[in-house]
Amino acid sequence: MENGERLCPFCKAEIKGGDEVKFCTTCGRDISSADDVSAGFESVAEPTPKKSRKKPIIIGIAAAVIIGVIILIVSGRSSNKGELTIDEYLLYAEEFLEYSYDAGANLEEISDTVQRYWYENIYDDKHGADINDAILYAMSDKSSEIELAKTYDDKLKDMYKKVKNIPEGLSEDERDEAKEVRDAVKELYNVYSDFYTFATEPSGSFNTYSERNNSLTDQFISKYNALKNLLE
Repeated sequence: MENGERLCPFCKAEIKGGDEVKFCTTCGRDISSADDVSAGFESVAEPTPKKSRKKPIIIGIAAAVIIGVIILIVSGRSSNKGELTIDEYLLYAEEFLEYSYDAGANLEEISDTVQRYWYENIYDDKHGADINDAILYAMSDKSSEIELAKTYDDKLKDMYKKVKNIPEGLSEDERDEAKEVRDAVKELYNVYSDFYTFATEPSGSFNTYSERNNSLTDQFISKYNALKNLLE
């Protein structure tokens, strides 16, 4: 810029007419109050840049997506509340299988003891004056096993309730699998129930008791193995 040349601080046009000129001859704006007209645009403050709105918008969209996913998950859980997947259903069946083994072994211990005491009363004159005494002695000696049998029975009843009804929402193949397992559980539970009553409430003659004891033991083992094979 040449010495003495004045520039409008607003439009940067050269001001003609000398120092007495108070208005820009180009833009017409008042330049009399400018502190340094020679500084031109350098004396004009830069406008404050607007903050970018892109980041808040992106964050807002991400938050909305996350909230939407959470709502879907929660609503999905609510709609499936109480329903089991096929894996969860089979897990209940496996727990029933494992618990029934211990329950069955305990019942066998009771019934075998009753049968042995009964036999020894008849043929060896042991365990009291008659078979009723022998049975009472056997039940007394196995009182802890009988109490345990009641605990097993309550537990198996609760487990059976979880398995006897097929869950809703399974695929056709999963439903067929669940039905097969359900039927096997039912057969095992029915034999177990008969075995429980037989072992804890002995009655009849020695011969019928012995035959029934052997028969129920074999049936229980057979139904147990059938369910076990399905779950392997």
